[in-house]
Amino acid sequence: MKVAAWCGVAYLVLTVISLSSVLIFQGIEAGFVVSIFINLIGSALGFFFLYGFVVLGKKFNNSFLQVMAWIGIGFAILAFILGFFAAIFSLVTNVSAQDETVRTYCISETDYGKYYWTQGAVKMQDKETFTDYCDELGELHEFYCDYDTNELLEKEYACPEGCSDGKCSGETRFLEGESMKFFYGIIFIFLLFFIFLILPFSVYSILFGISLLKMGKKVEHAKTTGILNIISGATYIILIGFVIKLVALVFEIVLLFKASKKFEK
Repeated sequence: MKVAAWCGVAYLVLTVISLSSVLIFQGIEAGFVVSIFINLIGSALGFFFLYGFVVLGKKFNNSFLQVMAWIGIGFAILAFILGFFAAIFSLVTNVSAQDETVRTYCISETDYGKYYWTQGAVKMQDKETFTDYCDELGELHEFYCDYDTNELLEKEYACPEGCSDGKCSGETRFLEGESMKFFYGIIFIFLLFFIFLILPFSVYSILFGISLLKMGKKVEHAKTTGILNIISGATYIILIGFVIKLVALVFEIVLLFKASKKFEK
């Protein structure tokens, strides 16, 4: 269990680095790539860390804890496999991007596609920015990204009520056309994120917390750790659960260290 606890310490450090990698490394793309590789190592450490709870469950005849720990190990293995393929894809994508014309590689867009009632800007990989503008004839020049090819595109649009400050004048209209597709795409991604990530981890954290509560006073900090896991599982949907989970992780590490000392004696 002591080895598992030390793996937990390493996992905690890597988790913090992964969450802050975008800030540590200049550029969102670089931070994302580093984060993938860190999570890959973290998934492997998570396997050994969770196995400590399998051993703990055996020591105290807590079959529920053993089952939840094995399920967690299954998640860790799945995360490792997905992380491995994500790392390969990231490397291939970066190599391919270096062979293309840098200027055609979009990084971000502020008005979500062809939306004429908000002045938007497209940022390119070479740091150049293209901002929507009105020409001398009163037509809007709308810059946007083709997300299939990452190319910068430009469209001239005759605003119904005239053009000013890089956008159409008059009453702001709701998203339409390409912007509407982008908007629905974001909603779809969020639903997938919720169904396949947030919901399973919420249920798992709550059940894992309950399994720790069953330890009672047999192991120091088991009750506190269980409560923190339950709270984190219930609050993942509002994101604060991820912060609470980090605190729970600290208590899980301390719990394993305490339990290992108890059995050494």
